[in-house]
Amino acid sequence: MEILCQRSGGHVNIVVFQWKKYTSPTFLPNTLTSYDYDSKYVNSNYENIGRVLSIPFKYYCISDDPAGLSSEIEYIPLWDYLKEVGGCARRMYIYSQKMSELIGDKFFFADLDFLYVSDFSSLYDTDKDLKLIQEKNPQNPKEYPFRYHPTGVVNSGAAKELWDSFTTGDVVDNLKESRKYFTGSDQSWINYYIRVIKKNNFSIEAMGKDEGIYNFRMDHMEPGQKDLYINAKIIDFAGPRDPRDFIKQYPWIKDFL
Repeated sequence: MEILCQRSGGHVNIVVFQWKKYTSPTFLPNTLTSYDYDSKYVNSNYENIGRVLSIPFKYYCISDDPAGLSSEIEYIPLWDYLKEVGGCARRMYIYSQKMSELIGDKFFFADLDFLYVSDFSSLYDTDKDLKLIQEKNPQNPKEYPFRYHPTGVVNSGAAKELWDSFTTGDVVDNLKESRKYFTGSDQSWINYYIRVIKKNNFSIEAMGKDEGIYNFRMDHMEPGQKDLYINAKIIDFAGPRDPRDFIKQYPWIKDFL
């Protein structure tokens, strides 16, 4: 599940990906959290963005179940590409050439469990093909101390080789190889392709804490940071963590749900 955003004609198009849990993936579970990202949560996410974003926006939901979505949210049917693989393999399609037809020339995407705590419109600005969130890599810190999160700004089709390479040959074999170096599914392949294979022909820029993007586990939980950082724009609740699990310990969370 993820969010896509595109600035167009003075406004931002935001697209949320929402899918239900299912029990038949061949390689990875399709979700790690115990929560359902139902229509109520999507509606709340829409409201969260509306409270902090400084420019007009449209909000789309690419979903396999649009029931209960706010009338202000536009529904797009979710594709089945790589659904059988599980994990977040389906998210790799955002790098394909087809995204320019579906969304537009440029977009920003993020996980649905991100919290938006202040205006994040400045994050769209880049002259690179990709501008991805970069975090510490706890799995293999000596050889690869940092990893790209598969979220950020994408010029549609500029990094289509990520999709083309991922779907060339056996996708599960590709994932098994990439997961020797990095965790995740789309995340493992993106980092494997960029950092291990090193054959990418697209330009890339990293963004992180200096730009107001924080990983909840590594930047709040581990150092015991209870308050929001002054420059915070987005808080990433990566993996099985969900912001609803931590409201008692971190009361500021409830202000953005």
